[in-house]
Amino acid sequence: MAINQITKVGMTQEQTSSLLRDPLHVNNHLQVEWTSVIGEPESLKSPEWVWNLSNICFIFFQAATYRLLTVFLAPVCSIIIATVSAILAFLQIWFARPIIKCLHLIAWFTRTVVELILKGTIGPFFEMLGLVMSKVKLQHQRMYDVKDEPEFPFTV
Repeated sequence: MAINQITKVGMTQEQTSSLLRDPLHVNNHLQVEWTSVIGEPESLKSPEWVWNLSNICFIFFQAATYRLLTVFLAPVCSIIIATVSAILAFLQIWFARPIIKCLHLIAWFTRTVVELILKGTIGPFFEMLGLVMSKVKLQHQRMYDVKDEPEFPFTV
């Protein structure tokens, strides 16, 4: 939902953006409504007043339970999530990235040394082998036609 769709007359951009609790649509899959949970087939129907009362109870208790859980658990969860993300950021900045940089330097040095050794020792051998093999010519010839092909060509 765009901010322009919910803008009300006389509201600033900051006031309208505070109406959006999920501006990045992270939890679009959690749109739980009465009709997505309960559905009666055409052959079995409860009285209309029971259906409406159940709908009202569902909406009320869903909202009340959610609000109760968020009042007590949301601050605790946000503290835990913030702590974990801070620990991960710390480890990435002060531990993982420096080690990766050191490994890149070591790997570059090792790669350079191994490359020099291989180019000086094994390189000339394979270059000579390539020159020799470049003079080899292969010729493909059919020994017999497909219709004349024996049923079991490898039998003794």
